[in-house]
Amino acid sequence: MVFPSGANRAPLTVPRRNATWRKTGWLAGAGLMNPQTASRIGARWKQFPREARSFLKDAADLREAIYELFVARIDARKADPVATGIVNANLARSGRGVGLASLQRELKWQPSRRLAPQQLLKPVAWSAVTLLMGPRAQKVRQCDDERGCGWLFIDESRAQNRRWCSMGNCGNLAKSRRHYRRGLLK
Repeated sequence: MVFPSGANRAPLTVPRRNATWRKTGWLAGAGLMNPQTASRIGARWKQFPREARSFLKDAADLREAIYELFVARIDARKADPVATGIVNANLARSGRGVGLASLQRELKWQPSRRLAPQQLLKPVAWSAVTLLMGPRAQKVRQCDDERGCGWLFIDESRAQNRRWCSMGNCGNLAKSRRHYRRGLLK
C-alpha cells in the first residue's frame, strides 16, 4: 500500500523542521516525481506553506479513504460513500500535468512544470483502485496482530495464509506472546 494505515497508524504529519523535504521526499520515494521536481515543489511550499498543508490534508484524506475501501472489501461490507467520493474526486482530477517518462529501462510518473501538487494524488488513487478492482484484490489482507496494527498487505504466500504485515515485527511479537502464555499455563 502507498500509505500505512490502520488502528495504530502514524498520522500523516511531519514535524516543522525539514517538513517540506519530508513531504516531497515521500513523493519522490513513491516514484511520483524525480528529486529535481521534489526540490522545486519543496521550494514552492516554503513560499506557500498553506499549499503544503492543503496537500498534506488531501493526501491523508485519500490514505484514509483507500484504507476504508480495502477494509470494507476484506470485511465483505458495503463501502463508505464518503470514502468512495474522496477516491473518485482524486480520480477525476485533471490528468494534465502528470504523464509517463521513460528512464533507462523503466517507466516513471513525470509531473510537468505547471503541475498542481494535488494532481500527484491521482496516480495514488488510480493505483489503489486498480488493485481494489483487479485480480489481486482478494489477496489484500489486514494484519492480524492482537495489538490492532491494522496495516494492509498483499498475501503472496503459496498457501495464502499469511497473517501479519511483517514477520519481523507483528509476527514475532504474536508468536512470542503465544509462547509466553503457554509457559504460564504449565
